[in-house]
Amino acid sequence: MRVLREWLTGWMPDNWQAYLPERVGGLGRLGWFTAGFVLLVILAWWLRGFVGRRDAVRIASFSQIAKIAPRLPPLRQWLVWGFTAFMVWNVAALLVAKPIRLVAEPFEQATSIGVSDTSDTMTAADIEPNRGVAAEEAYREFVSDSPEDVQHAWITFGGAASLQVPPTTDRVYLFQAIDQIELGRKTALIDGIDLALDVCERIPSSDDGVLPCRIAILSDGDESVIEDEQERERRVTALISRAQRLGVSIDTIGYGTDESTLYRGELVKVAPNPELLRQIASGSGGQFYEAANASQLSAAYEQVGSSFGYKYVERTAWEFFVLMALVSGLFAALSYLVFYNQILHAPRCKAQVDTGRPQLRTVA
Repeated sequence: MRVLREWLTGWMPDNWQAYLPERVGGLGRLGWFTAGFVLLVILAWWLRGFVGRRDAVRIASFSQIAKIAPRLPPLRQWLVWGFTAFMVWNVAALLVAKPIRLVAEPFEQATSIGVSDTSDTMTAADIEPNRGVAAEEAYREFVSDSPEDVQHAWITFGGAASLQVPPTTDRVYLFQAIDQIELGRKTALIDGIDLALDVCERIPSSDDGVLPCRIAILSDGDESVIEDEQERERRVTALISRAQRLGVSIDTIGYGTDESTLYRGELVKVAPNPELLRQIASGSGGQFYEAANASQLSAAYEQVGSSFGYKYVERTAWEFFVLMALVSGLFAALSYLVFYNQILHAPRCKAQVDTGRPQLRTVA
């Protein structure tokens, strides 16, 4: 299904602005061309009446009109001329407007940085068997489904942020590190994001200056290392500015339910902070996802993976317009042959033997 979706997206992208590379007055090159083409068709249809009057002939009897110039019903006329006009529009649009589409091409070497919450709140059992086990399985699936040439780095944050696995394509090494992780008591979320940006800065940019790096944050709690609210806000603003400067998008996943509790001598509520995660994602150009169960977490990682590791480049959208021109041309030809009786109802002539003398026949 994913391959089919990508193929369909390549033909007809959801963002129709991909076909409008040079926007003029909100319409774009293809829009202005279409408007001009429609005006020309209307003008040609209007002038058609004057040409018909100039070339008019005298008809002795009205009964002869149907034989000389049979008139089609309006619907059939519109079908013939509509298919013809659509074919001409596709060919002219391709040659004159030169529409484009956005094509997703993989980076030569993209890097995904997974930043996972490893505080003791991951032992909460509101997600079976618990948050930590379900998160590990979802992240393994995310890494396994990514292209083989994509590098993965893994950062954890409990009481402190730590780079567990530097960027690598060795999946086995990454999975072994996941198996050996230990949980901490607090949640150093902001430090984990800063460390991820440090890793991104060490990655070389692509030829067009784009940094092929994307960060995916999974957290089931709130920042608990930086307790001062003003300092926390200052750090969040600084890391968002830094991500914008680097051109790095940060996707965030709020993991867990609001009602979950954990026993720490007493029952303590352990819920994610969606406002903070949403602020980080929107400020850096990423997406925020909520996952209250394992299936939602897998879906969130799938969405992250579908938009990662690719850059969008402009390509001429000739395939769509050539296909539409061929199809509309075929239908225009068939409708013309059928409705104007050029083949199916062509008159038949009987051969006559020339005897040199006029042949007289009595017609009853």
